[in-house]
Amino acid sequence: MTSNWTVSAKYERVDFSDHNVFDSDGWRITARRRLWSSSGFITSAEIGVLEGAALGGFRGCESRGLEAGFGAGYSGHLAGTDFYTGLTIARREHEDDCYHDRLEAVLGYTQDKKWFWTGQLWSERGENDQSDKVELMLSRRFRQFEIGVGYRKEVSGEFTESASVLALSFQPNNKP
Repeated sequence: MTSNWTVSAKYERVDFSDHNVFDSDGWRITARRRLWSSSGFITSAEIGVLEGAALGGFRGCESRGLEAGFGAGYSGHLAGTDFYTGLTIARREHEDDCYHDRLEAVLGYTQDKKWFWTGQLWSERGENDQSDKVELMLSRRFRQFEIGVGYRKEVSGEFTESASVLALSFQPNNKP
């Protein structure tokens, strides 16, 4: 929204082909504020509201809740490639006394500022569950829009999950 504030909205739906008791959906709306930046380094804090979670079934949080997080990142140029990396920690508390702690790590790069490769790792822990996922995404920027396709896989061994991912983002301050 501004150089210091970002608003994001996300909706996720997970459908399992073998066991629909684990099907779930969730949404969240957050505001992130840049706290400090210098020479490619940045820190930020984020807070928002959410309902449900993509980690579903008997282990998921189905009620409304709050999320708060802190992130740090770096972007730079190396060997003809622009890259970025970041780490975020967050806590989700739901009305039904359900909670999840979340760790996210990301690494991405581009050579032409139009096509982007992004790799992510999510590690989530709650009352009785754990989930670790990896994702690889290729996205393309079209002026203020970015569309991406990717593949996500659960790697914790707790359960089997793989997903195709379609992402669309709008960045009003991005110049064509």
